[in-house]
Amino acid sequence: NNNDTSLWPEKSLIGISGQQAKLEITAVDSTLMIEILPEDAMVTEDYREDRVRIFVDGGGIVVRQPIIS
Repeated sequence: NNNDTSLWPEKSLIGISGQQAKLEITAVDSTLMIEILPEDAMVTEDYREDRVRIFVDGGGIVVRQPIIS
């Protein structure tokens, strides 16, 4: 059964811990550079195919879907 929605990036990671989200993303592609950042963090606008930013709230919970950026 090849259910693509069971894996990131199709699977929503909103509402889980940043660390759990990092594990989910690493399980799909271990070559990605993953950054866990506060939801209001200032970030550069450059696009990188090997970077995923995980934005979390004060409790470390993912607030928006991580994407390659």
